Amino acid sequence: MMKQSILRQLFVLLLGATSILAAADEQPSSSLRGGRDLQDRLIPEARIIGGYFAQTRRYRYFASLQRPPYFSHFCGGTLITPTLVLTAAHCHKDYEYFAEIDGRRYLMKEQILHPDFERVGVAPNNDAMLVVLAEPVVDNGNNFMMLNAMPDFPSPYTPVTAIGRGYTNPQAKSVSPTLMEVGLHTITNEECKQAPYVDYSVWTHYRDMVTDKMICATSNEYKDTCNGDSGGPLFVRGENADLDVQVGIVSWGFRCASPGYSGVYTKVSEITGWINDEVTRLAGGNVQTNEPTKAPSGKPTYEITSPPSPNPTHEPSPEPTSPPTSQPTSPPSTPTISPRPTS
Repeated sequence: MMKQSILRQLFVLLLGATSILAAADEQPSSSLRGGRDLQDRLIPEARIIGGYFAQTRRYRYFASLQRPPYFSHFCGGTLITPTLVLTAAHCHKDYEYFAEIDGRRYLMKEQILHPDFERVGVAPNNDAMLVVLAEPVVDNGNNFMMLNAMPDFPSPYTPVTAIGRGYTNPQAKSVSPTLMEVGLHTITNEECKQAPYVDYSVWTHYRDMVTDKMICATSNEYKDTCNGDSGGPLFVRGENADLDVQVGIVSWGFRCASPGYSGVYTKVSEITGWINDEVTRLAGGNVQTNEPTKAPSGKPTYEITSPPSPNPTHEPSPEPTSPPTSQPTSPPSTPTISPRPTS
């Protein structure tokens, strides 16, 4: 179902954070959170920090990626077509798993990594993946996430929202059974790079590895996404879910809600071309975006397309075809008088 075209210009950022598959008793050796190939450097999975319980029925496009046999949550994602979930590439698994969407589980059929996905330390470029479901989602009320296709959006300091099912604090050891959300705001990438010095590795990750293919979001309060929120959306919230617009995918960051360190997200407008190519290849058609209607191909015509005829097509008749009758042809009839209404 297509969204309302005028209100599609609303920009909605959905903020997420990174996740990693870790055992409950696994201890972290570093505070950087990021791709799954760096598990020895990551903290345990965590949930949105400083947030609140989300209205689950509003976010029927949210996908919880779960590993069997206990269906434990390891990453988030968003439903963008009946058979496709958008998530982070570092959520890729080498085993079969499920996506729980609107209370029902769907088997993963295929994983499609972004062709330019690069694992550079804990800061992967093009950290995006499409999960193809074995069967279409048909009972979620056609609630699909709209994707931002406008490269200049969002502007810095735009309010955004993130949802996820990670831990409630960085030291917690179990994911949340309930969807959480948190309000953040975007900042410029230059501000994002100016993180305070903690150690050389962390400092250089922010200084050198935040690229134009990423977007940063933070809060002036103790709020953030954290491990376990990976793959989830960063979005600008609309009046209802149909008008939410995803601008980011939870990718990486330092600790959780640490002052001066923003969450870093994959910039959705940088990957919509690839997504549409895959949607067309798999099933035909395009994914829903907030890209404005293109201008007409040429200038409008302001002149009459052909000049008017210089002269009338026929000359007027000089005289009546026959002289008028001088006398009435018959005497006028006697007028009929209608009776008055009775009183």
